Amino acid sequence: MEYRNIQEFIVLARCLNFSEAAVQLNMTQSNLSKHIQQMEKELGSRLFNRTSRSVTLSPFGEYYLPFAEQIMDSFHSAAVAVKAYSDKRTNLIRITVVHNPQNYKVNAAIKAFHKEYPDCLVQMIETNENEATKMVAEKEINLFATYCEEHETLPCGFVPVGQSHVVAILPKDHPLSGKSQISLSDLKGEPLILPRHNTKISQMILDTLASENQGALPDILFEGGSTACIDLVRSGMGISLHLKEIIRLTDEHDICSVEISPHINYRYGLGYATDRPLSAAEQNFVTYIKQNWQLA
Repeated sequence: MEYRNIQEFIVLARCLNFSEAAVQLNMTQSNLSKHIQQMEKELGSRLFNRTSRSVTLSPFGEYYLPFAEQIMDSFHSAAVAVKAYSDKRTNLIRITVVHNPQNYKVNAAIKAFHKEYPDCLVQMIETNENEATKMVAEKEINLFATYCEEHETLPCGFVPVGQSHVVAILPKDHPLSGKSQISLSDLKGEPLILPRHNTKISQMILDTLASENQGALPDILFEGGSTACIDLVRSGMGISLHLKEIIRLTDEHDICSVEISPHINYRYGLGYATDRPLSAAEQNFVTYIKQNWQLA
């Protein structure tokens, strides 16, 4: 049974006049009569008593009317819910972030954007670099927080919002902790604790170390997450070469960070796909970041 036929039945049941109901429904009386007859056939009982002078609800019509109204109310509620869901999806912005986004202005930028555009729903997905790269390549996502070397050109759109560098993190009682700057050559023989294996920042550090040591790599004790790196440094297991930002994650009473030479600099910001169109909400977000957060 088509929902429009139920709607026609309700209109006719309220005015009890085929001519008036047809006008309200913007249809002919003959088509309205055919639809009512079709409903009666499907339901197996008459809905109206018709005479040459009047139209009244049959006992079954009176019984069926509340159910018909419930059906239409439910249909209307479903239509409203579907539109709301569609609007939300239209305004949905999904962005991948790679570990500790609070340190790279990502959280702050998203919170500021949400305050200005409260109707947009921003969904952050924290993952590792490899998974984030895969999601972008497979077109599951168009926006991603990322970083790159200072003068690197990325194969996508990129809005830099900040810059930083790698530092040495070591116990305060370590002999090198009193220096204002540590040469990477000073780290020969020191077990090193590096960021996660097979990440861009890890490769940047390894490439610089190899360049400084004629291709020879130092002893690497551990490659992993920032929390584990800090814990191993505290235990005196080695020196960590890591993003400057992670020193903010911890109590500094027993560890410190020291600048290194040569510098390993990087920029971080918003990456976005350029091989396919962005949604209106995504484009609005990119424009907002460019106008309000882009590194001068």
